[in-house]
Amino acid sequence: MQISPIDGLDADCAAAWAEQDAEAAARLEGRLAALREAGDPLPHARACLGVAMVRWARAADPASALACVEDALSWIRFEDAPAAWLRLANFAIFLQLESEAWVEAIPLALAVRRQASLVENGEQAHNQATANLAWALWQLGDLDGAEGLYLECIAPGQEGHYAGQAMGDLIALRLARGDTQGAEALRPALESMAMAEPRRQDVVEVARARLDLAAGRWQSALAGALGLLDANRGLPEEQTALRAVAAEALLGLGRPEAALAQLQLGLAQLDGRPGPVDPLQLLRLKAHAHHTLGQHDQTLEVAEEMGRRELQRVRRSVGRGLTDALHRFDEELRHLRTIELETRARSLERSNAALDAARRAAEAALQAREAREDQLRQATILETAARLGGNVGHEINNLLTVVLGSIEALDLSEEAALQSPIRHIAVASERMRAAVGRLMLLTGQQPRGVESTDLDDHIAAGQRRLRAGLRPRQTLDLDLQAPGSTRLGPTEIDQLIGNLVANASAAMGPEGNLRLSTRPFLHPSGAAWLRLELTDDGVGIDAEKLARIFEPFYTSQRLGRGLGLGLTLCRVMVENAGGHIEARSRPGQGTTLRIDLPLQARVDAPALLAPAAGNLPVLLVEDEDLVRRSVARVLRRSWLDVVEAEDGQAGLEAWQQLQGRVRLVLSDVLMPRMNGKELARAILAEAPDQPIVLMSGYTARQSLEELLQLPNLRFLPKPFSPDDLRALLDELSPSR
Repeated sequence: MQISPIDGLDADCAAAWAEQDAEAAARLEGRLAALREAGDPLPHARACLGVAMVRWARAADPASALACVEDALSWIRFEDAPAAWLRLANFAIFLQLESEAWVEAIPLALAVRRQASLVENGEQAHNQATANLAWALWQLGDLDGAEGLYLECIAPGQEGHYAGQAMGDLIALRLARGDTQGAEALRPALESMAMAEPRRQDVVEVARARLDLAAGRWQSALAGALGLLDANRGLPEEQTALRAVAAEALLGLGRPEAALAQLQLGLAQLDGRPGPVDPLQLLRLKAHAHHTLGQHDQTLEVAEEMGRRELQRVRRSVGRGLTDALHRFDEELRHLRTIELETRARSLERSNAALDAARRAAEAALQAREAREDQLRQATILETAARLGGNVGHEINNLLTVVLGSIEALDLSEEAALQSPIRHIAVASERMRAAVGRLMLLTGQQPRGVESTDLDDHIAAGQRRLRAGLRPRQTLDLDLQAPGSTRLGPTEIDQLIGNLVANASAAMGPEGNLRLSTRPFLHPSGAAWLRLELTDDGVGIDAEKLARIFEPFYTSQRLGRGLGLGLTLCRVMVENAGGHIEARSRPGQGTTLRIDLPLQARVDAPALLAPAAGNLPVLLVEDEDLVRRSVARVLRRSWLDVVEAEDGQAGLEAWQQLQGRVRLVLSDVLMPRMNGKELARAILAEAPDQPIVLMSGYTARQSLEELLQLPNLRFLPKPFSPDDLRALLDELSPSR
């Protein structure tokens, strides 16, 4: 007698879903084909849910689990079985988040929110999708959007399980962005959620421990975290987070050995599964504990593991939606260097302290030798980091040029549901472009064009943004009396003054005052300069710290609160503009940052293209296929004819075949066979008046200085948006 595929189905589904029974899941997997042939999608959907749960929970394989759920979704329609469809879709969203596919999760989460609002009793599915959507936006860097969605989940009348989960996540979000006061303000609402439901009670206790830790109540945070762990409360990922809370509290109490024990348990519990607990947080605390104990070899081993994990994360992020992983890589790489530099320096100090007085003369020579070797090692490390940063930045700049060009090409008029995700991708891309710029600026490889900005006008226009960088009752006084242009571009001015304002805000009290002034003065060389000063009434800086504030990786903030690169970036930007920066301060008497910059006359570049060139093609030379196609599409949308070439040699041959009748040569710099500089020299040797624009996301502009002296040659830094390219064309040929 043939057995029906639905015989015993209920028991197997329940066992696989609730108990993660692998044998039940195997039986369900053997029935999937028969269940599909039976024609009823509901039993098939339930079986897929059971199989997916076991693949995720037992095999730690979210990708395989997601494939099973997506298979079920392809066989069931929302109109036929709303509840089953919503359950499948929400589990699919959860699995996408487990795989860190933040961008891919957004469209399905929006669809679930929309569909759940159409059915009776769909509030729980709606809130689940809302909480998951908030998590995705958080990971993509849209913190304001994520906070708004969490607030929607905890609005009055929302009493389901996901309201409690959203409250815990919202507190964690505010703590992550440094808003301790805002997180603490949620405590009364958090306490009111302490209900009989065990799951919600766990969320309350975990959030309470995090709040105590953020407020520096080490003993209370430790007691709360250990109490939950001893009672085996919370989900596995929450238990791992509690291990991190307990470890940081133990470090604050001066108990690094006990902190290491908690961290070892937390790392073992993660077991390589992606999720809301970042293993780098645990590794960072572990490095701190080893460092405190003087275990420098172990500190370096943990730092190297952090570097390996971040490199893996960067490779995944570039191919999976351009998330903010590059920003995290930037921060963790710098933090890794900080640990290594401090470890080596303190180890050397301890060895110096142990020197015998009778051998000081001989040890002095040895110490000098060791110092030179250490400098050589550090120089090698920094050079390697610079090359890595430059290569990664070059690749990302090319990809960002494609992304920015492709976003504009999308026609969203009939896809309204996609408009918000695409805007998020655009915002994330712009933030990544700024992050790559900072990385390459520090490595000395940031390309830049010729910019000239009136400092006073730009500060006055952006003063609202500057005031937003202060706390609510802090004030900003402006005294701008130095009109004139500097070599700093608008973005550099925003980064420079934004960093200084943020530092001043952190140093001042809740009602502090910051004064920003500019004055012209005559430099000893006889040239006209301007002086920019920012003076705060904060706590001030002692002489020892003041001497180091511009050093890379130096920070006086507690571990995890700063990387010590803000003032280093300011120094690099000021020096690149031909100026210098200094700080003056005394404890209790505030701090003054003084920046001196040379003024320069604003020079408008002459039009590069003659009106007669209007009917001639643009020769586009670029070895990256994606970049070349993207730029060509933008040019053709601007009603220009385009001839494409895949490298410098092919570009020269195309130019010669066209007998030099080319409107403009737009060429990348770094290419095989013949690079952009060689191509430009070859063309200019035959046609000195040929207009040429060189573009690059890696080559330092200094290497092009000789060519850029020519009146018919320009430089376009990557990444650039379609609007940037069109603006350059308009600048070169105003009448086109």
